[in-house]
Amino acid sequence: MDVDIHKAAGIIIQNRKVLSLRSKGGAIFLCPGGKLDPGEAIEDALVRELFEELTIDVKKQDAELLDTYYATAATQRDKKLRMDTYIIHAYEGNLQASNEIEELRWLDSSSDLSNVAPLIAHKIIPELKQKELID
Repeated sequence: MDVDIHKAAGIIIQNRKVLSLRSKGGAIFLCPGGKLDPGEAIEDALVRELFEELTIDVKKQDAELLDTYYATAATQRDKKLRMDTYIIHAYEGNLQASNEIEELRWLDSSSDLSNVAPLIAHKIIPELKQKELID
């Protein structure tokens, strides 16, 4: 499938809720992570982006592939997205928003998902609930 954007995303779960974030100036909550640099391995992009956005250190062996999703990009509706999504089992450091992140929000299946990316609201949250990882 042809895609315009290739993103690596981290699924961080605490207290049966999954972390989402909203970038500065953004209106939609997304999964932590970001675009791969040219020639960059997916897992390397994941580790780099989670450090840049959340100031945490993730080791590749602590990231387990959940799924690869294809969708319309939430913030660029004319672009097709591939998002390789990893459950993060462990990390070092204090999870906090970096200066590029406006807000962090913990979500479960009963959260208001009106300003959450459709891929998260309609695919990822239901899959995490089905796997009994979130409420």
